[in-house]
Amino acid sequence: MSAATVSREHGPTAKAAQCFFDAARSAFEEAARPAAAARTMLMGGCGRLRIRFGSHALADSIGPAFAHLPEAPSDGKAPDFTIDAWDTGSSGIGMPVPPWGSADYGPHGEIRQAGWPRTLRARFNVYSGALSMVDGSSRAIW
Repeated sequence: MSAATVSREHGPTAKAAQCFFDAARSAFEEAARPAAAARTMLMGGCGRLRIRFGSHALADSIGPAFAHLPEAPSDGKAPDFTIDAWDTGSSGIGMPVPPWGSADYGPHGEIRQAGWPRTLRARFNVYSGALSMVDGSSRAIW
């Protein structure tokens, strides 16, 4: 991304944000290629949640947090949302460089998103170093 895709006043453009989300999706697919692990669970009245882990190490690390949720039946129904999770440490695949700068972070880690479609959202947790993104149109979470 070039510096031209970022406006200090309004954050990254919708096109720059979509390109970043697409690059993150590709990075996950690359991370998950050697040894992906996945689980689809029932979330009570919220439907089905599928979690795809980019490595077995990550599945072993955070997978137990979802152990209390029942597995969804294998009836062919698609999940309502899919979380794609990976970390650089166990996969060797880093997050693409975001199209926003430090001035685009709000006080709670939200990324300035003026002009983005309402379906794209991003937030950065300074304490954990985790970037969370949601694409509501494709029902995908990273």
